[in-house]
Amino acid sequence: MPILGRRLLRPFRVHHLNPRDFLRRDFIDCNGDVAFLQIPMLASTLFLMEHTSWGGALGVFGLGLCGVGLFTNQFHLWAHRASPAPIIRWLQDRGLILGRAEHRRHHRQPHQTAYCITTGWCNGPLDRISFFPRLERFITRCTGIPPRADYHGFVSQHRGRAGNNPHHH
Repeated sequence: MPILGRRLLRPFRVHHLNPRDFLRRDFIDCNGDVAFLQIPMLASTLFLMEHTSWGGALGVFGLGLCGVGLFTNQFHLWAHRASPAPIIRWLQDRGLILGRAEHRRHHRQPHQTAYCITTGWCNGPLDRISFFPRLERFITRCTGIPPRADYHGFVSQHRGRAGNNPHHH
């Protein structure tokens, strides 16, 4: 993804090499790209709400999805914190947002399970049906590029820069 990959995918890949890298991000760096990507969805939802008979139901769904999705990276960041604020810990312990233990499963090599970073609710069902490995196989069939084909090059390029320093920019 040459256009979106640098801003959206690269930070996730770096944080697999150094999970603490995510903790260095400020609020805008963490959440800005997701907010920006929601603009077309919100505009489409508002247009359909105004111009279709079923727009009201779509509006409730779309606005709810965007409302929760807006903070998905923030929930992910909090799942990396050793000691989140008490209210965040309370939400995590009740499964209302992604918890640290649930997200830790994703950080085991080869990073092919527990992809859901908002609440973690979908991880179990999606992992049981091998959703993401199947999606990877489908993408490979369509593009001819195997998953993580550039992994070793990416690691050697970023390991030195990301290292174990959570404050690296």
